[in-house]
Amino acid sequence: MLVRVRDDFNGTFGHYVEKYHSVEPKHAGDAPFEVSDRVAREQIANGVLEAAVAEEKADPEDMTEAGEVVDTEKEMDTEETADTEKAENAPVHEMSWNELKFEAKERGINSFGKSREELIRLIEEYDESEGGDAPEFEAEDPV
Repeated sequence: MLVRVRDDFNGTFGHYVEKYHSVEPKHAGDAPFEVSDRVAREQIANGVLEAAVAEEKADPEDMTEAGEVVDTEKEMDTEETADTEKAENAPVHEMSWNELKFEAKERGINSFGKSREELIRLIEEYDESEGGDAPEFEAEDPV
């Protein structure tokens, strides 16, 4: 039976997972989970669990004016991608310290103990040498 911990239950329910022979702690607000019908009946009677509805209504904040559900995680991913692309396209001299450290880390440059100017110089040197003399390694063709 699909159940969840009641919102007014302040404790922890120990959900036994037979596959792993372990117990997972479940709290109010956690996602619904499956338990045997016997355990569900007992814990519902004890006031710990409640039957979960298979399809819960969408949060009104996640809906558009037309009533369509919007995937907020997908929107957040596109915002992060846009920020990353903006940072990658920005000149190195205009980047913040955190952006410089991130870009240095992406290039394998250790930023510890280096000044802003030194980090900018190292990133620019790396970018200049990247397209030139570096050999390309590829796997051999299978026989």
